[in-house]
Amino acid sequence: MMIKKILVLACLLSLSSGAETNNKSNWHEVLDAVALAHLPTPQLDFAQLWNHGLGQPASNSQLTAIDHATQTLQKHSPANACQQVFHSAASLALQAHKLRLQLLSEPQSGVTYQGSVHQLPDGDQWYRYLTMWWLGEDLSADHLYAVGEQTFTKAITQYRQVSDESAIPPMAVIRSADERAILEHYQDTQELLMNHLKLMFIPTDQIAPLHTARSTMGADFPAPGYYNSAQHTMYYHPLTEDYELRQVDWLFLHEGIPGHHYQSQVAQHHSHCQLPNLSQGQMAFVEGWAAYAETLGRSLGLYRHPDSQRFALKWEALRAMRVMIDVGIHARGWSIEQAQMHWRSHFPEGTDVMNREIERIKRWPMQVNTYVYGKHRIEQLKQQLQNKADFNLRTFHQNILTISHLPISTLNHYQQLFTFQEQP
Repeated sequence: MMIKKILVLACLLSLSSGAETNNKSNWHEVLDAVALAHLPTPQLDFAQLWNHGLGQPASNSQLTAIDHATQTLQKHSPANACQQVFHSAASLALQAHKLRLQLLSEPQSGVTYQGSVHQLPDGDQWYRYLTMWWLGEDLSADHLYAVGEQTFTKAITQYRQVSDESAIPPMAVIRSADERAILEHYQDTQELLMNHLKLMFIPTDQIAPLHTARSTMGADFPAPGYYNSAQHTMYYHPLTEDYELRQVDWLFLHEGIPGHHYQSQVAQHHSHCQLPNLSQGQMAFVEGWAAYAETLGRSLGLYRHPDSQRFALKWEALRAMRVMIDVGIHARGWSIEQAQMHWRSHFPEGTDVMNREIERIKRWPMQVNTYVYGKHRIEQLKQQLQNKADFNLRTFHQNILTISHLPISTLNHYQQLFTFQEQP
């Protein structure tokens, strides 16, 4: 009897080893096929994509590589949750890439991009392509508009409530040339936040020191700041000769900790799923996380002054307004005058940057939606999980950060990836 058991066990081990080898072989076949499709990266300037790629028919080798990769994905079933993430994201990326090649190959003589995707031949398909590529999910323009509208309504209501309730004078404004004073304010913000970070995040000693510096961008750079991961530096970018201190907390949360700097460090040292790079949908996760991080300010000891919180809420409303404007211009065919009318009637508090932001939307269709949609997906998942008895906010944040280097569609597989919750 013992000999029979040993033989059975040996047979099972042999079969298991063979299955494991076969799975690995299949997985490498999938990776190789997707790599040969040469998926591109998102391109900010749509006019450049249109003008440089238009009228160039897709080669047979390109289409063959895409079809081969698609068939390979369909043929092999994922063996684990991480492979499922790649399988789903790669399938959509291949579909988007093929659509892009087909749209570019159609002859469009004399047609130039004038700031509206809707005005182009096959404009609805172009907008669908941009949605799949920048957001990493195939959703309708109406759904995207609804997300923006819902987010705007909530943010502007909170903004106006804080404005009505507070009789405290606004925060100080200092000269943008006073670099030393500005850096001191960012240092104070960092020290205060770090004293509260462990309340919402699992401590780690693998975070590189964050540096803060004045931007080296020119006057036409439209954003108040940015982060350079190679230099571990967040840059503040003065947009006028005066620097409003009410923006310090908000910008630090977004570009620094727990925003881009903290996210990139955790993803680097504690990443879950070591997968090949698929750039579609990644910006929605990265920018969505940073936008979500802004909402944690009060819990992290910041937004002590109502003016600081108002500034954050105004930017949340502004980003949501941009989503509605983006859908309006590029999917619904709004004129610039219609877009301005919509902005003024719903968001008079933000008309000071209206024209600048509309110009950005014309140049970079869909990119502005990554912040709001990514944040929406994170908050949507959080709300679902909070109903569970074992939900732990610090663990949730850690889990999200460890997959934030992947497409935002990875959130669809969250419970498969994290089948149990380790208590911090």
